[in-house]
Amino acid sequence: MNLIPLGLIFLKDRAMTSTERDNAEGFNSDLVIIGSGGGLTAALSAAEKGVKNIAVIEKQTVPGGNTRLAGDIFACESPVQERAGIKAGRDEYFKIAMRWAHWDRVDPRVVRAYVNKTGDTIRWLEEKGVEFEDIRPYRGITTHNAVGSNRQIYKSL
Repeated sequence: MNLIPLGLIFLKDRAMTSTERDNAEGFNSDLVIIGSGGGLTAALSAAEKGVKNIAVIEKQTVPGGNTRLAGDIFACESPVQERAGIKAGRDEYFKIAMRWAHWDRVDPRVVRAYVNKTGDTIRWLEEKGVEFEDIRPYRGITTHNAVGSNRQIYKSL
């Protein structure tokens, strides 16, 4: 069974060659992540927790998926936000996110878990060298923009 019919596979810090992709039937990995948008951060996080032999599969010719195109990152209670003196808390952000999803289209527990981790995610990205600028409140939440664009995040990881 060929697990990787299209795209790139990123192994540690390099893309898998076309010959390696052609022979992927015998490919073994402890963790396979589909999509390198959020997948690159998931892979790095898993590696920090001791997972070995991680493969990230991406159908595009460059890493980052649609996440590369994001204009900003929404977060609340991040260190960047705190340094800027912007007050926007988890409960308000949760209510806003749920309103945007019309309350009945998402699992509120998943949204709550996401919202509760957004500040920690920004902190983790800063620890990796990502710098943020031009943060601002937007309808009760805070947008975070990486210096030079959010594409810089992938260069820092």
